[in-house]
Amino acid sequence: MDASTSTSNIHVRFTTSTLKSIDQFFGERKRNAFIRASTEKELKKLRMLRTLEKTFGAWSTEDHPELSRGSIAYQRKLRKEGEKSFRKKIHS
Repeated sequence: MDASTSTSNIHVRFTTSTLKSIDQFFGERKRNAFIRASTEKELKKLRMLRTLEKTFGAWSTEDHPELSRGSIAYQRKLRKEGEKSFRKKIHS
C-alpha cells in the first residue's frame, strides 16, 4: 500500500444526536464510509479555497482586457461570434 491508500485508526467523539442523524441516512454500518467521504469532500473544498486565496489578483484587467466588462459579457460575446460563424458555414 502506498501512503495515499494506507489507513490508520483514530478515535473521534461525536454527539449522540450526530450519530443518530448519520445512522438515519446511511445506517450504523456505513458510518466510516460517510465520515471518510465527508472529510475528503471538505478537504478538497479547503484546498480549493486556499488556492483561490493564494492566486487572488493573478488576472488583471491590463493583462486580460477582454474581461473588463465581466466574464459573463465576454462569454456572451464568444457565443454570439460562434453562432455567427456557424450560420456562415451553414449558409455557404
